[in-house]
Parts: sequence; C-alpha cells; structure tokens
Amino acid sequence: MELRYLLLYKAFFGYFFAQKCHILYDLLLIFTKTLDNEGIC
Repeated sequence: MELRYLLLYKAFFGYFFAQKCHILYDLLLIFTKTLDNEGIC
C-alpha cells in the first residue's frame, strides 16, 4: 500500500513540476536518480 502511495506522490509532483517548472522537475528527477543509484531511496 505504501508503494502505491509513493508512486502516486511521484506521479502527481512529476506532473505538477512538468507543467509549472520543467527545469525544477528535471533537477528533481536527477536528484532522485542519484539517490536511487546510491541506494538511499
């Protein structure tokens, strides 16, 4: 259940930033990718 909420959270904010501030969304995506690669998230 938590994973579903996390995906919904990411999808919502991903869409929001893509619409409102594409550059900020790109930075957030890169940051999230970095965390995933480091194994933090």
